[in-house]
Amino acid sequence: MGQPAAATAQELVVAVARPDYWKVNQKRMLELIDEMGEKAPKSVKKYYERIVPLEYLQGLFSIRGYLKKIAMEIRGIKKPTPREPYNKKGMSVWAHKSTALACENLMLSLRAYGYDSCPMEGIDSKRIKQLLNLKSPAEISMVISAGKRAKNGVEALAKASEWKPHLVLLDVMMPEMDGIETCEQLRKNPNLSELVIVFLTARSEDYSQVAGLEAGADDYITKPIKPKVLLSKIKAILRRFKGNNPKHYFEVGDLVVNREEYMVTYKGQELSLPRKEFELLSLLASKPQKVFERGEILDRVWGNEVVVGGRTIDVHVRKLREKIGDKHFKTIKGVGYKYVD
Repeated sequence: MGQPAAATAQELVVAVARPDYWKVNQKRMLELIDEMGEKAPKSVKKYYERIVPLEYLQGLFSIRGYLKKIAMEIRGIKKPTPREPYNKKGMSVWAHKSTALACENLMLSLRAYGYDSCPMEGIDSKRIKQLLNLKSPAEISMVISAGKRAKNGVEALAKASEWKPHLVLLDVMMPEMDGIETCEQLRKNPNLSELVIVFLTARSEDYSQVAGLEAGADDYITKPIKPKVLLSKIKAILRRFKGNNPKHYFEVGDLVVNREEYMVTYKGQELSLPRKEFELLSLLASKPQKVFERGEILDRVWGNEVVVGGRTIDVHVRKLREKIGDKHFKTIKGVGYKYVD
């Protein structure tokens, strides 16, 4: 569909605009009127037989539509007159506006039933029409992704195991199971080893950030934050995790790093590392003995579009020291860190 998010959406709704659909409705109404027989008002039958075609038929090269426009303009000099579509382009715009209104009502209804919904951008309309076997004049007006938001940490664990999302946004304060414990449980799930976990919370204290990162979070974002800024940060986070290092596999002594499979083995034992720890280790070990300055580490691992606390690097290095050994990570005071074989 030309949109990667479509692969992970729980539900997809494709809204199709049909400029010619008035003919279908007209036929249905006339059939219904015939079934009613004499009970059907004559004015209703006249409306669907004569008025409706007059309103929507454009004729060859839209000639009839343009003549109708001239007549409506003249009539509008003396009294208010509705301006109906008078060519195929106008019919298309009219159909898309009607469909957009229907989509808005649909999304409001979905929210009432506990679903979050969002129109998707960058869709491949031509491919969608092929998948749905739609022919002209049908046009793809909108694609809406929808899904139920987890109400608490326990529900989040169940939904994450079921859907296997690319990214999870957690709040620290959640009912039944808080965000810290939820993050720890997510990291213990081997089927979610590539999951990106980001805290989005109003808790801005240093100890909350440290607790979140130590629990296995890849990033920690504090509120309030504007939606556009949040979206940019999430895009930057996901972009970094795609892995742009051409050296996908390398060995440094007892350490083996496989970036393609996001796998690390040390002395023959496979290590389960959160994404940020993996990215940091992969960066430092890619060039043993090289001193990576703190600014470079932040830029390469966290990205310059994301603002993180000053202790973020220290927390992640400490976690790596606990898992691999203190001797492999040397602190260069006032500068940064380097990996030592």
